[in-house]
Amino acid sequence: MEIYIPLKVSKADFSFNLLAVWNFYSACKQVKFKGLEGPNCLEFAALEYYRPLMNDPVLVAGDLNFGPTFAQAAFLKIVEILEKSGLKSLYHEYHALPHTESKNPTFRSTRNRLHHLDHIFGSRFFSEKMKTFQIDDLQNVVLSDHAPLVLDLNI
Repeated sequence: MEIYIPLKVSKADFSFNLLAVWNFYSACKQVKFKGLEGPNCLEFAALEYYRPLMNDPVLVAGDLNFGPTFAQAAFLKIVEILEKSGLKSLYHEYHALPHTESKNPTFRSTRNRLHHLDHIFGSRFFSEKMKTFQIDDLQNVVLSDHAPLVLDLNI
């Protein structure tokens, strides 16, 4: 599916699946993906389509364009879909926050509105090995309107 890229990440004797996400929300909103709207929108359809790849260890990471501060109902639906495969929002897990809250915006709109749109969802392997989860302050971001997410693991 065009904006969801499945990858196998490998090094030495360790590998995991990564579903990299760049959710071009305006194209989805304009129904440029035929038949994928409302309850069958591209975001939900892609996560269901790639469910067979979501065996531990796995990460789903990127710009979902949904979050606790923007399109919260859609974000909660994504949380629900990924939890069926055993994945958790590692940000919410690390900071012990409900999925309806965020302390760190990841995106600055052209109107200077701040939202938490970028996420990392991980399987049990990643949630158990989290050392830190950091989101850089948007004031420090120079060449993007998104802040980097940095997941540090105890491996």
